[in-house]
Amino acid sequence: MYGINDVKMMFAYADDKFSWFFDRNFSMWRQRSQVLRSLFVFGGPLPGFNSTEGLELELQRDILFKWLMPLANQWKDNSTDELRIMYHGTRVTEAEVDEVIKFDVLFAVASLVVVAIWMWLHMRSVILTAAGMFHILLSIPAGYFVIRIIFQDKYLGILMCMAIFVILGIGCDDVFILYDAWTQSAVQNKNILRSLESRLDWVFRRAVGTMFVTSFTTAAAFLANVFSALVPIRMFGIFMAMIVVFNFLLVVTWFPSVLIICHRAFNKQEAQVDTVPEPAPASAVENPQSNLTISLAKSLSGSSSEVSLDGIDDEVQPEPPGEEVGNPFPDPHKLGKSERFFFYNYVPAIDGMNQLIVGIGLMLLIAFSIVALFLKPHPGEPQFFPPNHQLAHMAFLEQTTFPLESGSYESVSVVWGIKGIDREKADSFNPDDLGDVEWNSDFNLADPSSQEHLLNAFYAILEAQDSRNSSLVMLDQKLEDLHRCFVCAFKDWRLSNNLTFPVESADEFWSSIKQYLREDGSRFQNDLGWSDDDDPSNQRLRYVSFNFRSTLNSAIATSYEKDLALAAWSAVVARINAAAPEAAQGAFPTSKLFMWHITETNLVSTALYGTLASLLIAFVIMTVFTANIIVSLMALGTIVGIVAALAAFMVVAGWSIGIIESVAFTIVVGLSVDYSVHIGVSYIHFSRHWFLADRDRREIVQYAMAEIGTSVVGGAVTTACSVLSLFFCTITFFRTFGQFVFVNILLSLLSSVTLFVALLLLWGPRGFQGTIKILLPKHAVEGF
Repeated sequence: MYGINDVKMMFAYADDKFSWFFDRNFSMWRQRSQVLRSLFVFGGPLPGFNSTEGLELELQRDILFKWLMPLANQWKDNSTDELRIMYHGTRVTEAEVDEVIKFDVLFAVASLVVVAIWMWLHMRSVILTAAGMFHILLSIPAGYFVIRIIFQDKYLGILMCMAIFVILGIGCDDVFILYDAWTQSAVQNKNILRSLESRLDWVFRRAVGTMFVTSFTTAAAFLANVFSALVPIRMFGIFMAMIVVFNFLLVVTWFPSVLIICHRAFNKQEAQVDTVPEPAPASAVENPQSNLTISLAKSLSGSSSEVSLDGIDDEVQPEPPGEEVGNPFPDPHKLGKSERFFFYNYVPAIDGMNQLIVGIGLMLLIAFSIVALFLKPHPGEPQFFPPNHQLAHMAFLEQTTFPLESGSYESVSVVWGIKGIDREKADSFNPDDLGDVEWNSDFNLADPSSQEHLLNAFYAILEAQDSRNSSLVMLDQKLEDLHRCFVCAFKDWRLSNNLTFPVESADEFWSSIKQYLREDGSRFQNDLGWSDDDDPSNQRLRYVSFNFRSTLNSAIATSYEKDLALAAWSAVVARINAAAPEAAQGAFPTSKLFMWHITETNLVSTALYGTLASLLIAFVIMTVFTANIIVSLMALGTIVGIVAALAAFMVVAGWSIGIIESVAFTIVVGLSVDYSVHIGVSYIHFSRHWFLADRDRREIVQYAMAEIGTSVVGGAVTTACSVLSLFFCTITFFRTFGQFVFVNILLSLLSSVTLFVALLLLWGPRGFQGTIKILLPKHAVEGF
């Protein structure tokens, strides 16, 4: 009977044979292991089956899965803090991933339910809630139809699935803006309430302009991603822009139609009055558009005739219902509770500490910007499961604890014969269209000097050292087990057959090389590329590649280490090219490691330049549609602060820029711009009104926040609720995306209703201050 010590000694002495089962430090001198693993191999066919191929193979895998998963769940249930049992396998892993995805999809449904409940609480109407949710969700297939038909994008990936959580917030924000304008119209003067048409006209002029500016700005911010070098991010930006556009079109057509139908159906008495409107003023009969015409000269000269408005203001006002004589606006006491809160409580409170808020905001902007400089690319490949998940933990153990196999280290290929990729005719919106290969017509392996050069290049790479004085390739095992060198093997084959190397005659070279591939060179088929010729005798080698196993583990390598490796390999190959004959010029290194490192760099540049482009586009659009440079600059400063705060949050939270974070950054400006623009447009609307043009800024902000504050907060809460359920997802992509958007919305709301409002209270334009004359309508310029 063997004791435990005997067993440990037996395994320790046979560490080469049994090392796979223990951690990498287990040996005869250290007979302890943190982990232990076993391998079970299942055979087939199972009883009742005749083969292990095709449909029968899938059926047998399902049987195995149904038998194995209860055992796996039992193992997990029996795990303790001292002993954790985990499992891993191709079929089991695939099945568990499928289960996780199905579970996480339920949270998308939960988001819809939460948003629908919030919309109902806001509007208190099941029909309007259903109509709003319907048109928001309808914008998604409408947007996909555009990118599928126009851009021929056939890939509906995980990024597209994220659109539902983004558009829920944006769409609900627009619904609240329109609905709140409708409810506010009920307390306007009789001239507005004389008919349903005049009331809806007032609602449209008050709400649609604001929604158009924010929707157009948001869509343009998303479209800035067309400059990304990564096709999925580029298509996601276009997809989101199309969804925002369709949502706007539906919210100004479909939703008002449902609103009017509900109004007529559930307000019978008012609907009867609407069918027989009061006679309109003579001026309105003569000119139906008179309510949109501005006579600034009359208003500025103090004329008591038709008042001049800003193109989106009220019709000719009768005696005001407010307490102050001459006030054309409704008495704030008649507004809802939330509107009265913003008018009487919130704005005065902000006004009392506006300088303090702006000072703190400026200091935070500087601090956030400094911290944001420490944001770095994500090291290693993206992880789709959290660290505590058994699949992620198993992968972590394989990378850090169990003995590393040669396959854990990234391979690098050195290629001759390819000049590059011609992307001029490639479809930039199709990730499968990589362009056309440009062949190096000067490459000729039949040249004896080329054969000698490639042979010497292989050994030069084996002897090369990088900047850290370590080998570029693994050398602790047999070379043939780690690296593939076609020319080396071809030389050995020639010499073993009493033939010379290099081959002097081109005809002999081509016949000899084809004979070698038939007899003994099948393992090099993927390392060689032949010209397209129907006659095999005329086929020639177009490219040759050598494959090396590098010393870099791509799973745990940092971005800095990858950058050093790419530089070291490029330097070695550059020295090889410098000594190459004309027929063997143009070698270059390539690797999945390098491609992923370049992708990481592109992710960072996409996040940076995409954000800058979105900021610029948003600023231009805000300036064009508001025609006010002061408000646009204030909104831009607020959005810049939001971006800096979000980047600083990522650094503090230990995040880095990977695929998930780069995609999330593409929507930062698109989500951040909404609230500031809503408040800014409303402020300009009231500041240009004849009654408030010379009033104190506080009074202007009070009216603006009373009009738009409830809608801004409601839209922000809706967006936050739509992604809150993602916090509980298992897949890291969903969870990180939800956290990112949630923090973005929180920062955007706080910045807009505090810092931006404080800026307006301090330096907001009054009347036509900061107005760009050329951007105003002609009739408005006459009295400028």
